[in-house]
Amino acid sequence: MNTKTITIISDGGEPITVRVPCHIPTNGRAETLRALYTEYVKPLSADKHWKGPCEAIVQTELAMLVEEAMDFMGSTVDSHEARPDGTTRLYSRGYWAHGF
Repeated sequence: MNTKTITIISDGGEPITVRVPCHIPTNGRAETLRALYTEYVKPLSADKHWKGPCEAIVQTELAMLVEEAMDFMGSTVDSHEARPDGTTRLYSRGYWAHGF
């Protein structure tokens, strides 16, 4: 998901910097993205929390869709690795690591 960083001013006059989406998916698209995330993304932390580091190993033709799902869920993709077997590994440091 494409995001941009904006600064807003709190009621107390303090600036607050936040990342916001550039577009909001429809409910149907959101359901599709959540389903893709659930099916393909695996947590890598010891506690298996969905907000921690994660990866998805998918057929290369699905990689863009799964990356969109990961971005939608806050697991911004940090690296793509093309593998010899025709799959792609998508890795994210996780929701927390990206400041969400």
